[in-house]
Amino acid sequence: MTLCDSNGESVIKAILRGVSVPDESTSLSPSAQNSLETLRNYAQITKGSNDLAKFAAEAHAFHELIFVSAHEVLGFAGFNVDSVNDAERLYLTNSKDIHLYRLRKGAQWVSEQISTLDA
Repeated sequence: MTLCDSNGESVIKAILRGVSVPDESTSLSPSAQNSLETLRNYAQITKGSNDLAKFAAEAHAFHELIFVSAHEVLGFAGFNVDSVNDAERLYLTNSKDIHLYRLRKGAQWVSEQISTLDA
């Protein structure tokens, strides 16, 4: 896979593939014998939802990094900057061009730092 095949399309598809928060829904156990056991089950569900909320916040930050990085890839692949900015504004509404540019450069810097961890 190269960066510029189909204007970086394969790179973007690869980095977006499978980036999602897992569904960890749980329900109260129908086998609960009494109120205390029901509350214990509920405590486990509440703890699980708290853990999931923390994971979702971390996953969301990662999603934002991927989102902005994908737009940097588009710019690198030769897409018109105004078109890239318009696409970014689908999520980052009312952001000025300079702010979007700085976000993309920041994402590029983060990616470079991650790459050095591999070396």
